Amino acid sequence: MQDYETRVMGRNGKVSLIAPSSQFSDFAAIRAAKKLCGKDQYVEVWRDDVCVYSERSKSIRLVWPVCSDKALG
Repeated sequence: MQDYETRVMGRNGKVSLIAPSSQFSDFAAIRAAKKLCGKDQYVEVWRDDVCVYSERSKSIRLVWPVCSDKALG
């Protein structure tokens, strides 16, 4: 069995629940985590320092290099 941490968050990004658990697989941990969510919430499942599942929006993208007058000095 492996140790997992489930984080349930509201759409504003605020964590409403952190629940540790031991599961047999990533799939079992994800299935158990989804049962903890309410209507306007999303879930992340972590195994150690690895996020194995996230419903968080991927809309923010970092762009390199930064092209700004302030960044140039």
